[in-house]
Amino acid sequence: MMVRPKDIKDNAMPSANALAVTVLALLSRRTANLEYADKATTALAAFTADINKQPTSYTRLLSAAAILNNGQTGSVQYAAKGAVTIRAKRTVNNQVLVSILLKPGWHINASKPLQDALIATKISLARGKLSHVIYPPVILKKLSFGQQKLALYENQLTVQATLPEALKDKPMIKVQVQLQACNDKHCLAPETLMLEVFKFVS
Repeated sequence: MMVRPKDIKDNAMPSANALAVTVLALLSRRTANLEYADKATTALAAFTADINKQPTSYTRLLSAAAILNNGQTGSVQYAAKGAVTIRAKRTVNNQVLVSILLKPGWHINASKPLQDALIATKISLARGKLSHVIYPPVILKKLSFGQQKLALYENQLTVQATLPEALKDKPMIKVQVQLQACNDKHCLAPETLMLEVFKFVS
């Protein structure tokens, strides 16, 4: 029986290997399971020599490597191994809304923490400066690992800001979100995520 061999290179369609590594890279960003990143890294390593010889034949694998190392692009991002989901959108009146959804048991610091050592939640632009930035009310809470009250955000929150006039007609802007996610037992490393937000179309 004649069987067509599986092509390891990208052609009109992405190779099966590239799709598999892309899925593993996405899962590594959205879950706390470290095996996904390990498997994606191992799979990429198997193609390193071929990619170096002919990179244009492995564009989807290279895209998967970028997701694994740097995260996704787009208006939806995931932080804290999937415990935090961030969405951004532009409105017709030149504003940007950033919604942050946290899984139960998780929190992030307020925009103005009570302790100087804590990483603030901050919304900014890669280029330009936001104005009239409105953060939601904070929750004051003591956690099991500390004696001091903390200013936190939990569950779901939305930050609203006005874009500079110079960016009003830009088809796409880049919004940065800085945060540090914690649960009642430990804090993860601070993260800064970049979201690509396209112009509102009525």
